[in-house]
This record gives sequence, structure tokens and C-alpha cells, in this order.
Amino acid sequence: MTSHLGWVNGTVSANATLRLMRDGRSFRVITSFPIGWSHTFPAVTIRDVPSGRYSLMLDVSSTGNMGAHIRISVSPFLFERQANFQRCEFGTNGMTAFYAQHHLHFTEQNGLDVRGQTNMPGVLLSGTGNAGGGASNLWGARRHALSGVVRVSLGVYDVFHSVGHREYAVLITPTTANRVATVVALQKHENRFQVEFRTNAGTPALADSAFDFLISGRNYV
Repeated sequence: MTSHLGWVNGTVSANATLRLMRDGRSFRVITSFPIGWSHTFPAVTIRDVPSGRYSLMLDVSSTGNMGAHIRISVSPFLFERQANFQRCEFGTNGMTAFYAQHHLHFTEQNGLDVRGQTNMPGVLLSGTGNAGGGASNLWGARRHALSGVVRVSLGVYDVFHSVGHREYAVLITPTTANRVATVVALQKHENRFQVEFRTNAGTPALADSAFDFLISGRNYV
């Protein structure tokens, strides 16, 4: 942070004090200094502050006949994350709440970044199933802790998740040519669903296929 001050009209004695204000009252003096043409403040970290509305105030006191102009340029907050870290911060370019396993981070430049469980409906899990079993490109809050995609038999696959209820919708896109997918409604469970693939021919027959999948619905039971 840099302040630029100037004066005219003779000899004066002037000092400035930078204060951190909380709810309109002085909370802490950050630094004091005699007024010159410019002054740059070093980075200051203040920890363990109580909740409230915070602002900065530059308090100027002087003796003598003084005229002044003041300009303050403020750099944005910098955010950091450490193990077992707990902090909420607000800056000129965004806000953040960081904890050991969860965070919410929003900035003008990078938008919203959320880590951890969220109570928002939408895409619960998406990914790619391989024709021989196994999954890749898994993304979403409801990924199963142990399993991905398991080939049960010819053309039949179980896709595992951790949605915790059956009120979800499934979208399947076969990525092997000439395949048609069917999600068996009775095989939608709280932690998996089953999908079958058949050839796209006059007499469809079960056949292995790679596929992309997407689960959407309520985030919580």
C-alpha cells in the first residue's frame, strides 16, 4: 500500500497514522510516520481478528498552515493455504474461506473455486467408462471412494457413485461405434447404477462398449 501526500504554505510539522478500523472504530494502529511526499507500507499480516466490518483510515495531524492532497493505492489481498489452516479474508479483488480440507475462493480474475462438500444441485458425477471395465476422467463431488466402473458381463457395467439416494438422472453416451445404451431403472441404487449396451442392428445383441456418463440431481438425501 502506498500513500502520496504533499503540502504548501510555509513550514509545517505533520504526521500520519494508518489505522485498521473495525465497525467504524479504531481497532489497531498499523504504523505511524512523518509526512513526506510518498510513503510505502510493508506487507502486514494481522491474525485472529474478531468478526466485523473492517476498513483502513489514514489519520493526518499537523501544526502550521498546511494544504495537502492524499492518494492511496491499495494492493489486493493475497491468499494462501496451509495444513490445518483456518482463515476468512476479504480483499479488493475477492474473498476466501480456507480450512484444512475445504475452501471457498472467489476472485474477479479467476471466478469461483469450491473444494469440499457442497449443497448445490447439478452434476454429481461424470466420467468415462472403459470397454473392459475401469473408469477415467472422473469429476464431481459424488465419486465413490473405492470403485469406478465394473464390467459385470458382456455389455453390462456397474457404475459406482456416492449419491446416497435414487432420485437422480443418468445420461449415457456410447463412444464405441454402433452401440445403443440402456440404463435399467430397477438397477439404480444409492451407490451404483447398471447400464447395458447392445449392437445397433436388426437383431440387437449385448456387446462391450466404452462410454461417457453423467449423473445429475439433488446433492443431498
